[in-house]
Amino acid sequence: MIVKIERSIHYAMKEYSGKSVSFEEISPMFIGYQHNPTGGRSEKHLRFFYVVHVIKEGEGAVIVGNERHTLKSGDVFIVKPHVPIVYDYGENNGLKYAWIGFLGSLAKKLDDVPCVCALNGEYYERIKRLVDENEIVYAQPVNEILLDMIGELAQKEEDNLLKTVKEYLDENFDKDIRVESLAKKFSYNRTYLSRVFKRAYGVSPKGYLMNKRLANSLSLIVQGESVSSACYKSGFTNPYNFSKYFKEKYGVSPSNYKTKKDA
Repeated sequence: MIVKIERSIHYAMKEYSGKSVSFEEISPMFIGYQHNPTGGRSEKHLRFFYVVHVIKEGEGAVIVGNERHTLKSGDVFIVKPHVPIVYDYGENNGLKYAWIGFLGSLAKKLDDVPCVCALNGEYYERIKRLVDENEIVYAQPVNEILLDMIGELAQKEEDNLLKTVKEYLDENFDKDIRVESLAKKFSYNRTYLSRVFKRAYGVSPKGYLMNKRLANSLSLIVQGESVSSACYKSGFTNPYNFSKYFKEKYGVSPSNYKTKKDA
């Protein structure tokens, strides 16, 4: 049986002890859920607002721009403003999903999040319960759901990007890498990248890169490489600086370390 229930959002004041934000930050427009939507391919359309769909059960597909994405249980699908969308659901798709349409400055945190990704949390149940229990749905409890969801999605995307940055440094530490170029490559502000990277890994990108290079140089010297070879193969371009950083890290210059090791 096809079921579709949607409520518009009421902005009258009501006592509420949850999270509070301004109208400019989050402005929910409508909320609802649907079971077993009609199969078939929709027309291409655009929206001027954001819509998050939380998939509870079933399977379907959406075409965003020119890319096709499968939807399944545990996914969230984000419609972003002015991006063409086509819904493509098969017959007997068994889909159950809930949605919230909204605007606001905080919504822009979703701009860099993939349009389809996995999401933890019982958001479907929270949305359905709010719709079922209220003929009039107030903005404040919807805002709480949106704040939790946006926060989780933005954090998830930040974690993924930081992991990508770390993997890039692990694989390319021997190349000429500067924090400025690193930030530009991954579309981060340099200061912001350094701050969130250090928060995640306990060291700045520059410090992480230095530690990787020094560890690699030590390993090469232990394997019998010359100090000069270990220096350049580890991404250092100045032997003097290499010796200085090596001594700061290990308490002995690389040449003295090699001498003692070979003795």
